[in-house]
Amino acid sequence: MDTTYYDHGTQAERWERARMFFDAKDYAAAARVLTGLVC
Repeated sequence: MDTTYYDHGTQAERWERARMFFDAKDYAAAARVLTGLVC
């Protein structure tokens, strides 16, 4: 799986992207973005 999109940007940008996915109820995408921040 290509994770380039999920790993792109600063930590703050990635956090905001995860929030947008979460707000759109795309919890799997939000989790993929957040996984890159904590691992």
